[in-house]
Amino acid sequence: MSAQGDRGRQVPRAGQRPVQTPDQLGDLPNIVLVWMESTSHAATSLAEGGGAPTPNLETLAAQGAEFIYTRVPVSQTGKAYWSTLTGTRPDTHYDYSEAILVDEPYENLATILKRFGYRTAFFEMSKGTFQCAPGTFANMGFDWGWWRENLEDPSANLGYLAGDDFRLLDPAFKWATAESSPFLLTTITSVAHDPFVLPKWYGETPKSRDAAYYKTIEYTDAFVGEVLKRIDDLGIADNTIVCVLGDHGESLRPETKRGRWVPYEEVIRIPWLLRWPGHIDPGTQVTWPCSQMDVTPTLLSLLGIGIDDAGFEGRNALTPAEPQRRLYFSSWFEDSPEGFIEGNQKYVYWPYTDRVVVFDLDQDPHELTPRDLEGNAKTNAIADITEWKQASYLYFSPRRFRDRLLFDHWRAFAAGRSAWAYYVPDARRAAE
Repeated sequence: MSAQGDRGRQVPRAGQRPVQTPDQLGDLPNIVLVWMESTSHAATSLAEGGGAPTPNLETLAAQGAEFIYTRVPVSQTGKAYWSTLTGTRPDTHYDYSEAILVDEPYENLATILKRFGYRTAFFEMSKGTFQCAPGTFANMGFDWGWWRENLEDPSANLGYLAGDDFRLLDPAFKWATAESSPFLLTTITSVAHDPFVLPKWYGETPKSRDAAYYKTIEYTDAFVGEVLKRIDDLGIADNTIVCVLGDHGESLRPETKRGRWVPYEEVIRIPWLLRWPGHIDPGTQVTWPCSQMDVTPTLLSLLGIGIDDAGFEGRNALTPAEPQRRLYFSSWFEDSPEGFIEGNQKYVYWPYTDRVVVFDLDQDPHELTPRDLEGNAKTNAIADITEWKQASYLYFSPRRFRDRLLFDHWRAFAAGRSAWAYYVPDARRAAE
């Protein structure tokens, strides 16, 4: 069944992916999934000669698995939600189509886990009005969603987008412990998003843009550490899968001007860490190519949920992949470059100059010496990349309109390929 009609790609709705019930249905673990805003692998101390000190990420890697070569399909947060949760490529076009209200949720990690008794929620200190985030998580079938406006305390604000991420921990873990059934608790940090402003209690924000960015990565690591501490304090660490990954990276190169417009490795390569005591060997290092789309297939496989017939584009990343596995990427911005990685070769297509360049990531890890691709090799590369991008498209009728109350406090609208949300504290009472 098509989620968007005959002109769009086929996107399964909730209940449409055939998965097999796990053998140990009565003892399923909790899952805590943390996206780290604008956190590239290179910006952390997980990388060789890495950027900011991130001791909590290092501890998590030592306690579980580190997926060393993980790339994102699209370097934008809403697309990261889609890639991670649905296990499929996101819509690569320059909008936030994943937030446009649909009548039935898309099949994803949350809808599959709910079949097996899980509760699901998302918490974020960015504003819910930004790119209609409540619409995205309603479309994913989440039971509860919470954003900066829900806190109703402007003292947590840090500019147009971010907020003090530590302020979401109390409501998040209050929700998690309210019932005894297993939960999927998801959250994303916000402070490492530009303009890189730190909360006063953590310290002064450095004046240099680069130094400020790295300081926000340290803050993000401290947030991860506090998440792990709360899990330990609740005594649920042995029965909780912790999954931490970047939503995308950030480039500090002066020539990029916009931090994610050019798909350098620091933009599309992210950290990904996974811990489940007794089920993942401590210090596991996964060195084959991985994708953000692998997260849901990997988590489901860990739970013993059979996915052989589920039709994900991602795969169980704990099993070896072909070294030449091709991973496509796009930078999301209009007319931005796109391409794919195959082994140590990175192909980048610049649509408005009709140029394809190749980098050897082993010999040229900083991508300073491109080699131009010509002839049939260039033609074939452009055709492959264009086909991948076009096949991502989600179609919505321009005459289509939706208006809905979400998560008790959010009024959301959608028309054509646009969506909006605003916070209404007394919306539920008014509706009654």
